[in-house]
Amino acid sequence: MTANPNTFQGIPETWSREYQKTHNKVPVYPAISNYRLAAGLKVGDTIHRSYPSTFIAKVMGADGGYSTQAVTDTDETLVINKEYETSFYIKDLDELQNSLPVRTKYARQSMVAIFNQIDGDILGLYDQFTQTLDAGDMGGTAGQGITITTSNAKKLFFTAKRLLQKQNIMLDNGARFTGFKSEDDQNAMGVAVISPEVYQNLLEACDGKDTAFGDKVAQSGNAGMYAGFNIFVSNALG
Repeated sequence: MTANPNTFQGIPETWSREYQKTHNKVPVYPAISNYRLAAGLKVGDTIHRSYPSTFIAKVMGADGGYSTQAVTDTDETLVINKEYETSFYIKDLDELQNSLPVRTKYARQSMVAIFNQIDGDILGLYDQFTQTLDAGDMGGTAGQGITITTSNAKKLFFTAKRLLQKQNIMLDNGARFTGFKSEDDQNAMGVAVISPEVYQNLLEACDGKDTAFGDKVAQSGNAGMYAGFNIFVSNALG
């Protein structure tokens, strides 16, 4: 077959009027963050929160004598020292002449970048926790990490609950994440932020019954409930 001998100049190119779908990380920090003191805060402010010392019960003397115990408040502080920005510029003419909604799209991308930075900052504090869970808590060697498999995925959550209870932290098994901070902050709500790998093993341990968890993971990271924990799946874990 010979080549087409004709040459045409009027064949148009086709441009979509919408961007391709962008798959961004889903921030989960709202589920584990406290906003009660957020109103009015600005960069440079220092937040003070104190906790009291504890008492011990003493035996009163036979003559009614007793000795007082000193009370000591311990002050913990948090300095607001970060201010993020994701500036960009699109002039009116570029917006008008473009077939794509460039301002809307890049405004969203700007928002996503800041949300994911906050998410990374918060989840990156895992090494500051005073209570840890390692292989020694699940029958292995103390101080070593836990390799999560289908056979121990369920145990991970029950072990975490036991360690919380040993710290006198009692969770409300019925407290579910609502997304309304005024409500969520008042509940003794258990939250577990896990990786997709841990979530996979948990699903397999539950015979793949993902409907028992939730089907909105892509929207909020919330995968539903298990063992009294509101489960959030994240790609931003350390």
